[in-house]
Amino acid sequence: MNIWVMLWVFFAVFILGTFMWTVQILLRQKSVWEQFSKRYSLEFSRNALLKSPSLKGMFRDMYISVFSTEIEENNRSARKYRTVIQFDMKPGVPTEGIIASPGYRNFALGLGISRDYVPAAPDWNRGILIRCEEPEKLESYLTPERVKAINALFSIKNSGAVLIFTPSETFFRFDTADPLDEISRCEKFITKVVDAAKILDPIQTA
Repeated sequence: MNIWVMLWVFFAVFILGTFMWTVQILLRQKSVWEQFSKRYSLEFSRNALLKSPSLKGMFRDMYISVFSTEIEENNRSARKYRTVIQFDMKPGVPTEGIIASPGYRNFALGLGISRDYVPAAPDWNRGILIRCEEPEKLESYLTPERVKAINALFSIKNSGAVLIFTPSETFFRFDTADPLDEISRCEKFITKVVDAAKILDPIQTA
């Protein structure tokens, strides 16, 4: 057999196998997210056959949006899927700024906010970037409980997190490479992120 024909067959089988594996994960994800939505009375959208599902609604007293998105790697030649858990929180942080996990560091640096803030916690992950306009005002928001929650959540491997805030708006996004296609893992993971988000919600500022 011609070497080029052999290579063509190899790559065709490889691509087909990858496609079937991706479809299997997608179908499991749709099934699990639908189960989760029924268990907690969330709005579930199955979406098109080869598109990821989505969830939204109140869960543990927080309004959440859960969906998958495809993003490009740095060289734009490879793509990866991320499961996103997103929150629009109440305002209340008394300054403008961003808190970013290591994976979002370049994004945070590009926002033009120049003043760094480093919590005094001895085990603080220095890869987490905090930048704000007025660090002295941020101290009232960054209580020891919130610093602990940020340090734990923003340090999870294969995940990313970003908290963007102004005195009038607060936005929190967490993403993971895990498709959450197993019901107990899905429930445990989303609960963990939501419980941390409840701590970070500025409305709890004393």
